[in-house]
Amino acid sequence: MPKKLILIIGAPGAGKSTQAEMLAQKYPEKITSYSTGELLKQETQSGSAVGRIISDYFYKGHLVPSSIIIDVVLDAIKAAPTDVVVIEGFPRKEKQVKLFGDVLFSHKDIELVNVIELSVSDIAGKERFTGSEEIYENELQAYKETIAEVEKYYKEHDLLKVVDAEAPLDETFRQIEVIIQDKI
Repeated sequence: MPKKLILIIGAPGAGKSTQAEMLAQKYPEKITSYSTGELLKQETQSGSAVGRIISDYFYKGHLVPSSIIIDVVLDAIKAAPTDVVVIEGFPRKEKQVKLFGDVLFSHKDIELVNVIELSVSDIAGKERFTGSEEIYENELQAYKETIAEVEKYYKEHDLLKVVDAEAPLDETFRQIEVIIQDKI
């Protein structure tokens, strides 16, 4: 049986990490949650050949190529201890979405079942964001430059569900649970 993949996307400060962690905590036997950033960090710490390549990109201040990120993410999904995997914050760019989508749609072991976009206003996102204002503005700009194409891609594949993430934390979580209930 293929692994079921749920992606949580959204603007900086939308609560992607929080909601993904809440799902994994409530359904520990069914759902494993990963952050792409954490996966890359773990890979670098592992000392593997791929980890050394990622470290080299980090060290030089360059972005890690999408193909490497996708390979790390796919390996994590396949190795997950549960049948359902939640990845938050990825893919972030139109190129990554298409590349990742092409890989997933031809992959027998992984089925993308939902893409949940957490929707927040710029003001709410900024209030919640844990980094500096400059980082927030940079991430928000990058998000705004690509989100329309990301949404279009997932709508075309009938996968995108938008959740009001300005609602209280528990209400946002309930909205997500309703969407994924028949998938877990």
